[in-house]
Amino acid sequence: MPRKIVLYGPESSGKTTLAKALALYFQTQWVPEFARCYLAQQDRNTGRLAAGIVSTYADIEPMAIGQVALEDSMAETLAPDQLLFCDTSPLTNLVYSRHYFGQAPDWLAREAPLRPYALYLLLHPDIPWELDALRDRPTDRTGMFAEFHQALVLSGQAYAHISGSYPNRWQQSLQAIEAVVAHP
Repeated sequence: MPRKIVLYGPESSGKTTLAKALALYFQTQWVPEFARCYLAQQDRNTGRLAAGIVSTYADIEPMAIGQVALEDSMAETLAPDQLLFCDTSPLTNLVYSRHYFGQAPDWLAREAPLRPYALYLLLHPDIPWELDALRDRPTDRTGMFAEFHQALVLSGQAYAHISGSYPNRWQQSLQAIEAVVAHP
């Protein structure tokens, strides 16, 4: 399997932008956030975003399963020495499930912290918040960041803090990734 790097943190912290740029730089692939496609489809089927409903507890399991399946299928296409950048991970699904619904599917709580990744890039929410239909926390990103950080610490995964301006984030990310590449 390729070495997987997760872009991780609260909404609108630059994960997708950085995942795409890193994949391009390292000439590899990136795994998009499955939940975005899933929730957009749910909205097309039900119109629930207009009612102010982004997701329900029933969405957590299919979103996590879809993320794992997408990640695994993309990983199969890469060589073991390549990197794969993941715009999110099942640990993200776990954090949001516990935050919004006070619970999580048992298998997700058990398996998400154990899923192997070479590195998590923990992105601080210190860049401007960008509105989109699936985001709802413009004023509590710091609180969400604390929840993400705590879940990451409890999982025991390797991680690097990424913060500041985009050029700073880029340099911090490259340094952290190069350390993983040099010492797998």
